[in-house]
Amino acid sequence: MNPPLGRALARTGGAIALSVAAAAAPAMAATPASAVSPRVRPAAAVGWRVAQVISAPGHSVLVGGIDAVSASDAWAGGVSLPADGEGNGRALIEHWDGRAWHRVVLPAKAARRVSNGLFLGTIGASSARDVWAFSEAGSYLRLDGTRWTFGELPGYRAGKTVIFTIKVFGPDDTWVFGTRPAGPVSKAKFTPYAARFNGRTWTSVQVPGTGILSTVSALSAGDMWALTGSQAAGSGAPAPTPGVVHWNGRAWRAAPTQPRLPKNGTLSGIVALAPHDVWVGGSAPNSKAGTSELARHWNGRAWTNASPRSAPTANDYYLADLTPDGHGGLWALGAEISGPERFWHYSDGSWQAPGKSSWQVLELEAIPHSGSTWALAANADLTAGLILLHGPRPS
Repeated sequence: MNPPLGRALARTGGAIALSVAAAAAPAMAATPASAVSPRVRPAAAVGWRVAQVISAPGHSVLVGGIDAVSASDAWAGGVSLPADGEGNGRALIEHWDGRAWHRVVLPAKAARRVSNGLFLGTIGASSARDVWAFSEAGSYLRLDGTRWTFGELPGYRAGKTVIFTIKVFGPDDTWVFGTRPAGPVSKAKFTPYAARFNGRTWTSVQVPGTGILSTVSALSAGDMWALTGSQAAGSGAPAPTPGVVHWNGRAWRAAPTQPRLPKNGTLSGIVALAPHDVWVGGSAPNSKAGTSELARHWNGRAWTNASPRSAPTANDYYLADLTPDGHGGLWALGAEISGPERFWHYSDGSWQAPGKSSWQVLELEAIPHSGSTWALAANADLTAGLILLHGPRPS
């Protein structure tokens, strides 16, 4: 289960792997005066709108993962569950072809098999002919050309490997990331997990650090940045030391300089805009016994404080997801385990005042070369999935 899906299930009392979901739902130089501008601009929620409602008769729909290859090729994955609670869920995939979102017709047998692995909440693609959609347990559907097939990661055992995110660079270069929990749920220990597909076989790849590896940002197949020990504020999960790790095309290494965090600070999101322009998001305790969103920025020499400013509350807010806005800035999702989410937008050297969402927002996804952004959301009672859009309609 990916962290956004975990937040959604937590709100409805879902009991599927919540200990893992809650844990993931995720030396610094002196802060220059210009790092965060006190200037307040219009609320960042302005301009977001519903582009697609995903529903199924007699079913509740939850969409948990999205990946945009281009302005005319994007994919979203999830599940539809019988509204009466009877029977199994159905794997669900939607495709954007530059004109509209369409429900993908999946082979019945393969779809049933992957549905046994619970939610199809992680999806990635390199083209309209190369798509992978994973359940959190490690089973998957793969589109290879024109045919969907079912598969499982080597050593597949439900609950022994939990998949959170995927990066697809081509038919012969695909990565999945997550964790391997060990021990009883109340005292589980988590180890970062990564595996790579070379076109023929899957191979485990060692990643340094401890805890959950739930968020990865890729500049290229040979330049990826990730967080280990990611944690959602207010989750109550054990707090491993968060760390930034980097893939240099040969091996994963801990970044030589790590962002400095306040006591009980967390990290839960990362985005790399360039080798010397990397952002991490998380949370910091505030004066109201809650937490506020935290951000750190790597400029190639040091990590600097770049946290947005907002009035402290008793809520446990954290920056759960960050993505480029296509104009040199960032969109960031201020999440809270019990909601509501709020949008942050960074541009021209400052953060906009946060805009509260009227939806339960789960994930952000930049649309390449378009200046627009997709977002996944759910309606209030989790009966329908929503795909939101900011900016011009891509085509």
